[in-house]
This record gives sequence, structure tokens and C-alpha cells, in this order.
Amino acid sequence: MEYLRKIFAVLAAVIFAYLMIGQIVLKSDVPDTGYYCEEYEGDWELIKSDGSRIPLEIPGKYDAKKNELLTVETVLPENLEKEVFCFRSGKQDMKIYVDGKLRQEYSTKGKRLFGNTSAVAFVFLEVTQKDAGKVLTLETRTDSSYSGIYYTVYYGSRMGIWHSFFKTYGTELITAFLSMVLGVISILGSLALRLCFKRKIELEHLGWGILLSSIWLITNSVFRQLIFPNISIVNDITFMTIMLLPLPFLIYINRIQQLRYQK
Repeated sequence: MEYLRKIFAVLAAVIFAYLMIGQIVLKSDVPDTGYYCEEYEGDWELIKSDGSRIPLEIPGKYDAKKNELLTVETVLPENLEKEVFCFRSGKQDMKIYVDGKLRQEYSTKGKRLFGNTSAVAFVFLEVTQKDAGKVLTLETRTDSSYSGIYYTVYYGSRMGIWHSFFKTYGTELITAFLSMVLGVISILGSLALRLCFKRKIELEHLGWGILLSSIWLITNSVFRQLIFPNISIVNDITFMTIMLLPLPFLIYINRIQQLRYQK
């Protein structure tokens, strides 16, 4: 059995070294998946209620009232290919028109249990060469302080846009899932010790705190619409967890201090 353990350790080390060295030394042989993503730098105009137009910087903010309908327009580039435009809805209802025809719409009204504002989400619009040079119209409305806020607009392939997001925010998501695993292990280990040895382990409270922290990170992640089918519920969970989050850490600190400073 001792020889078997040594052989296993050597082979596991060889496999791990093969993986790491191969990825670093050898060239990429992944098929081209069209990972293409850029920030859209076209000119935007805001159409006011009286029909007048003013230039608008996107990303940027326009002073607007709550629940005010805002309309902005841009002319799509002439060298347009089959691509995807990505707009971020900051708790806003969105309608996107191309050449006056409604092509995409986002709203969670009538689909959520609480509140009147739509959850933050990325809204994608597919365009083709036939749309080149046409006018793209974006209408937004929200009953919140996010009225008039516009985020960076991206265009490229759908996978390319998500790939760009993952390079920027992926570490946060990976950290969240690892923290969730550690939290669950801490809770289960503490419960096992309590059941088997009748011992109270303060680590259980710390595990609950880490678990709640990871849930908050995941539900607040830019990838949440890829993970959960209903982001309105997820949007509510972020506020619920952040209110509950301090309690397990306070209980943990109080227990390891043996209640000396409890008031």
C-alpha cells in the first residue's frame, strides 16, 4: 500500500506538471470562436420632448426625472457585420428600435413579486449588414434614481462580449464560488463535531458569514443572468443578504470572546 501511495503521488504530480507546462509552452490550438468585443464609439443624440436634439456622451448621465421617457439615437456604422450590441440596463425598462422597428425589449414589470423597477441586466441586440447605416433608437424609463444613466455600449460577438466580461470580473465570481465551498465545509464540519462529540464550534458562525458573503457576491455578479432564470428574485436577494450579513460575524466574535463584552 505504501508503494501504491507513492506511485499515485508521482503520477498526480506528472499530470499536473503536464497540464501547467503544456499550457504555458505550447501555442494555442483552440478553434477560432470569434471572441470579438469593442466599445461602441458612435455619436449619440438625445431627443427632447419638444423634438430638439442635443449631443449625449455615453457612458454618461443626463439629468432626468424619475419615470421620464428618454430617447437617444445613433447611426449604425456602414461597415457593419453580423454582430451583437450589448446595452446595460441600470434598473431601467428598455426598448431598442432599428429604422423605427422594435427589435428588442426588456422589462420585468408583471414578472416580479416586489418593486416596480426592472433588475440590472445586459440587453443584447443582434444586427446584420442589412442594418448598416440605419438609425438605432434606444428608449429607457425607470422609476428610480438610475433615470438618465447610460453605461458603456459594447459590440462584437455574444461570446466575445461575455469573454471580455469574464476577463474583467471572472476572478470575483471564482472567489465567490470558492468561498461558498469553504463556508459549506465549515458549517458541515462544525455540525458533525457537535453531533459526534457534543461540542459547540464557533467556526460554524464564521462559516455562515462566509456563505452569505459568497451568495451576495454571486447574486450581485454581472453573470447572474447566466446563472439564474429569474434575476428579479436575485436582485431582491442581494439586499436581503447584505442586511443579514453582519449578524453571523458578530455572533462569532462574541463567542470567541466568551461573551465578555456582550451588552
